[in-house]
Amino acid sequence: VRSILENSKKKEILIADEMKALSLYLELESVRLNHKFETEIKIDDDIDPKYDTIPAMLIQPYVENAIWHGLSHKKEKGHLKITLSLNGKHMICVVEDDGIGRDAAVEINKKKQPHDSKAMNITEERLKIINTAYNSNLSVQIEDLKNAENEALGTRVSIFIPYNSNE
Repeated sequence: VRSILENSKKKEILIADEMKALSLYLELESVRLNHKFETEIKIDDDIDPKYDTIPAMLIQPYVENAIWHGLSHKKEKGHLKITLSLNGKHMICVVEDDGIGRDAAVEINKKKQPHDSKAMNITEERLKIINTAYNSNLSVQIEDLKNAENEALGTRVSIFIPYNSNE
């Protein structure tokens, strides 16, 4: 918790620090859910986690959604994969789960007490502020994963972060 709070004070953070905070968060959530899911974090060799930075607390809300809304409701053990790669002038962070999918999560949440997703609203506002303040083109794409029978296979969130190599 302290790590997340410290990181939230910063505009940008080393990828290594963000991944450390995410790993601790994932560990806590895994324990909370009785090890109901496994995680994998992969960073391409072209990215230097001890040198390259990203906006602080950008990935965590999407990881949280994957766990709380996708994986926590899954009957069998789930998987969460976080990858960072470079593609031209963008670093792409992909958060992919094999949870129940967004449609099923919406149906489950309709039966519960109303919940205002502040984390996602705050994250969307932060993206707008970052893009305006730095004249950047940071963007997010959310994709529902489905099989040939149109059954949910999970969700993939792709975060496109402008990348400037200082080499």
